[in-house]
Amino acid sequence: MPNEHPLYKEIESRINRIRAGYSGETYVDNFIKNIEFPCSFAVFKDINIQTSANTKAQFDTLIITPKFVCILEVKALKGRISFQKTPAQLIREVDGVKTSLKCPEEQLKRHERRLVKWLNSIQINLPIKSAIVFAFSSTIVDLPPKYSNIMMGCDVGSYIEDLFELPPTLTEKDFKSLIDSLEQAKTNYSPTPLVSTFPIHDSKIVKGLLCPQCSINIGTLYKCPTCKISRKVIIANALEDWFYLMKSTITTRECLDFLQLKDKTSASHILNRANLIPKNNGRYRFYKLFDDVNEDSF
Repeated sequence: MPNEHPLYKEIESRINRIRAGYSGETYVDNFIKNIEFPCSFAVFKDINIQTSANTKAQFDTLIITPKFVCILEVKALKGRISFQKTPAQLIREVDGVKTSLKCPEEQLKRHERRLVKWLNSIQINLPIKSAIVFAFSSTIVDLPPKYSNIMMGCDVGSYIEDLFELPPTLTEKDFKSLIDSLEQAKTNYSPTPLVSTFPIHDSKIVKGLLCPQCSINIGTLYKCPTCKISRKVIIANALEDWFYLMKSTITTRECLDFLQLKDKTSASHILNRANLIPKNNGRYRFYKLFDDVNEDSF
């Protein structure tokens, strides 16, 4: 999209917020991966659970063991943070400018209630622990929440390890049954593509392998000649833009057009090496976003 487009700044801001969220969750994931679990466990990322006919709960990170369920609400916010009580809001101050956001404490309490309801529906009784996690320690919390646990991303490991002191509640059989039920009940969360929210015409979207720093289309080059950003990073960035902007799936033909590649073989090669889920075969094949695009694959 050209820089002078009237929606450019708003869409750029929305994409940056989505990217920051994924970046924060990925950073926290690294600490979770280093935890030595002394028992069976499962970690679910970015999932929705239909908790009743009319309600669902969305979880950034859900950690399940025979001893507990832990909900982590991950926030990647910069600046100074205050939890306001009446009304319940999160106030963020950056460079002297204050903005109000939805209160993560209220979100967490709502999701806890719905998870309890769902667990009861499958006759599972398991302690639920939860925390609001600010991914980066540069965030300054001036006024913490009244009831919820709050921590920085680097402290998640210690928090989870302390929960290992809880006694086991589920047998191994019941634990496996819970995981099977969750696998069947969950759907993966993905943000609504921005073309569904904003009136963006396809002709206004600038296509190609665009450097995220200077917007040069590198074409067949192996890196940006100005910024020196590698081709693999630019490809990963372009695929992320597709999923943020256009739709939750991509075909070889769509990849060929959006990245302005020379042929379908190049597009197929990129999609097969990306961290995507392939569906169907032959002419009906398409790819879905699994987690984040793995730039180390290209």
